[in-house]
Amino acid sequence: MCIRDRSNLSNTHISGISVDSQNRIWFDDSLGQRVGYFDPSTKTYKTVTLSSQSAHPHDGLAVDSNNNTWFTELFDSKLGEVLAGTL
Repeated sequence: MCIRDRSNLSNTHISGISVDSQNRIWFDDSLGQRVGYFDPSTKTYKTVTLSSQSAHPHDGLAVDSNNNTWFTELFDSKLGEVLAGTL
């Protein structure tokens, strides 16, 4: 798959990747302080910017059986969650 339009993903460092039950590809972006997904069926991105500018979500991302997305906030020593259906 080739993604041609990455305009909303400039200045990124994508590291954690996981796929949910709707085949959306979830990722974390440590430089942009964002978590989001790419939907291959619609070819669209949706992201949420984390409230802490030092969160640095990096490498730790997983989607559970209820489609909640969990990620690490490395520099804040926290565990974050995007509840299913909220993004």
